[in-house]
Amino acid sequence: MKPLLTVIEKIENGGAFLAALTLALMFLLGMAEIIMRSFFAASIPVSLEYSGYLVAFSFLMGAGWTLREGKQVRVSLINFPAKYQRSLELLVTGIALMIALLLAYGLVSWAFGSWMRGSVSYFPSATPLWIPQAILALGPVVLALSLIGRLIRLATGEEGS
Repeated sequence: MKPLLTVIEKIENGGAFLAALTLALMFLLGMAEIIMRSFFAASIPVSLEYSGYLVAFSFLMGAGWTLREGKQVRVSLINFPAKYQRSLELLVTGIALMIALLLAYGLVSWAFGSWMRGSVSYFPSATPLWIPQAILALGPVVLALSLIGRLIRLATGEEGS
């Protein structure tokens, strides 16, 4: 299982790197838009559209790494006895995996449908929508892999609750 966990960890790190790069691109795009408006009374036509894509991509691509590092928001409503913690973590992680897989399937289906219909964005760029939608689908796939890794670590006792 160690080689699989190593591969998953590399994918999570790659997702985190892409999320950070996306944030940097968003910053640069925002700064360029501010400079263009302030000094040249012009705008970058794709700034609003692509910033929206970048926000979603950054959030989704960083989710797997965030989960592995334990940085996600957790809310404990009920304190279960310690002997039930691992079973509960396995159950909740399994449910989260199903949700991530459904999200990935939905995003891939959405992108495929947009490609089949030839849908384009309503912005001046007329970006074919299947492109950003397909890229967004990578995030839940990385999250699903991260959840599989978490299930393995929980099942083997490598990870506590």
